[in-house]
This record gives sequence, structure tokens and C-alpha cells, in this order.
Amino acid sequence: MASALKQSRKSIVSGLPSGTLSPPDKSASLQKQKKQQSFCSSVLSIFKRPTSKYEVQETCTTSETSDGGERSPKSASKKLSITAEIKHSRQKMQFMTNYTLIEGLRTIQIPGFMHCKDLSKRCPLTSYSGHSKRGQSVTDPQKKNQDALIMLQDESSRSLIFACLDGHGIQGEIVSQFVKERLETQLLAHPKFVDDVKEAITDTIARIEDQLFGATYINCDASGTTLVIAVIRDSHITVGNVGDSRVMVISKEGPKKYECIPLSYDHKPDDKLEMQRIKAAGGRVMSVTYADGTTGPQRVWRGDADAPGLAMSRSIGDRLVHKYGVISTPDFLEHEISVGEDVAMIVASDGLWNVLTDKEVVRHTMSAREPSGAVGMLLRGSHNRWVRSGGDSVDDTTIAVAFMAK
Repeated sequence: MASALKQSRKSIVSGLPSGTLSPPDKSASLQKQKKQQSFCSSVLSIFKRPTSKYEVQETCTTSETSDGGERSPKSASKKLSITAEIKHSRQKMQFMTNYTLIEGLRTIQIPGFMHCKDLSKRCPLTSYSGHSKRGQSVTDPQKKNQDALIMLQDESSRSLIFACLDGHGIQGEIVSQFVKERLETQLLAHPKFVDDVKEAITDTIARIEDQLFGATYINCDASGTTLVIAVIRDSHITVGNVGDSRVMVISKEGPKKYECIPLSYDHKPDDKLEMQRIKAAGGRVMSVTYADGTTGPQRVWRGDADAPGLAMSRSIGDRLVHKYGVISTPDFLEHEISVGEDVAMIVASDGLWNVLTDKEVVRHTMSAREPSGAVGMLLRGSHNRWVRSGGDSVDDTTIAVAFMAK
């Protein structure tokens, strides 16, 4: 019996009828083989677990704010007193992800960009890559990616443009995409883009926000987006920032030693100057204490109501708190690229910066041979850290990495 069963299994895999050595009719055998192979594949697919580059099955047990700004630490007592409801949530928070890069590896394609005789007009950037990854949420399995990414090469102005937007609120993904689509065209068309890029960025943001407020199909009363934009022209970087997405340059200090140079600073309500402006306009700045006793970040509230609780002091949109001191005016920082010392630039949303230290970002970036590899490692590192950090979601994460000539 066992011998017959073994022969039968062997015959199914080989596609031959049990007990025969060769098919009596070649065409009939091929048809039967295809049917049997199809049957075997369908059966095996039931038991075969889908694979990806890596899997994440760790889950979180404590709460997080809807904008991803607050992560509550787990405690030993909380682990012991975990409820059945939380356990059920943990079971749902099992997922696998695939980090195929949307943009892939790009090289600089502006004619003459890398081969100017005048070294002062040579762009030190050699290649770049970027990806915007949707987060995960136990309470909202169908959540949308509220981040957006811009990577542009403009030949007429000999410029490279990188921008990261991080939307928030019920219609955050609509706001971030609205701003992205218009920024890509209106900034390049601004009459001052070549001669005064700061004025061009400031005017374009203001114009786009007016268009946003005039779009009747978007409710941006409590929805908005951050924006950090880096314009690289020759060896000069100009960064404009609204909110808490960031730009950072990695500079080489010595053999295997690197320094992080921030090219933007977060706009947070607890910053002294930002708080003064908000309070002078009648707004309030305070944090919220949650049921588990943890205290959240400082947030912006209207003077006459406990709303909306914005975790940043500048944003595009968020109409309700604009008259209470929240503005969309960008701050600017500039940086002259030092060829041979500056090795990489990173533009990313707080999905990266909230969970990885600058030192960890440098380690992941500099261990890659090309920007796409660096982006992939940063996504994996931040994703795993979010899952292990003790909350019930993973924030949307957008990262662009550019490598510079050594």
C-alpha cells in the first residue's frame, strides 16, 4: 500500500499516469500534465506562506496620537495587565511589507551638469533615489499614505529639487497631493526662481495655500501638510521648511567618521519664538495627559475651544488655527557643498526622524553602495523601530537619499 501511494505521488509530480513508464500519446500526455501541475500548484499554494524581502510580525500595545507624533513607552506592569481586547488587536497587527522603490536609482541627467569646466558650476550630486511608504494602523487597516515626495531635475535653471510633504488630519493625503502637484509646476514658473529662490518658494507656498483654501472639495479646517524643500544649484543647497520634515547632510570627518549637518529645524509649539507668536495671536499651547498617565507633546489649540491640537507650529492648510498664530511661512537655511567632505543628503518625513537617531541614519546610509540601497535600509530600520516602539501604528515614511561625488 505504501509503495503504491509513493508511486502515485511520484506520478502526480512527474505528470505521468500511475504505473506507466511513458505516455501512449504525447499530446494527450502534455495536456494531462498541465492539468495535474496546475492542480498541484493550487494545492501547494494553500500551504505555502507568501514571502517578501523581510517580514514584520511584532505588534504594539499602547496608544498613539492620530498624527503619529506621540509614542507611549511600554512598561513591565502594562505587559502583565494586558487585556483580551489588546491581545485581539495584537493579532490583527501582523503584516508583511515589500519595499520595492517607486523611483528607483536615478542619475543626474541634465546635460553638462557633471562635466562643467568651471568647478564652481559643477553639481557634486551623482545619483539619488526615493520612496514614500504607507504606514500601518490597527484601528484603520485601509489607511492612506498622507506623505508625498518630489524629485525633479530642471535643465533650464540647472537645478535639482527635492521636497517631502507629510499630511495630517482627515484629508491630509488630499492636501499633501494638492500641494505637491502645484508646487512641481508653479515653483519652476515663478519669475524669481532663478534669481531669488527663497522669494520664489515663499510666494509659491502662499499662492498654493490660497488655492487650497479656495478648493471647495477639500475641507482643510483641521487638515494640512508639512513641506521641506531643497533646491540644489551648482554646489549650493537652499532649504525651505514648514513643519517638522527634515533635510540633513552627512559630512565626512575622518576615516569612517561622519558628522550630521541639519539643514532644517522643526517648527514645534514649545519653541520659544513660535510659542510667543501663537500666544500673541490668541492661541494656546499645551499638552494632553493620556489615560495611562503619559504626557503627549505640546500642541496648538484655538483660544476659544479645545481644538484642533496641532503638534506643529507651522503648516500649509489647517485653516482653524491660522488666525491663532500657525503660519505657512518657510524658514530657510543654506549650505555650500564641500566636495570630498559632504557625501550624502537625506530628505525625509518624521516617520524616519521620530524613531531613528542621526547616528543610526548615518550608519544605514553609509553602509549602502547606492542611494536605492540606503533608502531601503532606512525604511526597514524605521519600520521595525515603529513596530517595536509600543504603539498601535506605523507612521507613513518618505525618504530621499542623494549621494555626492567623493
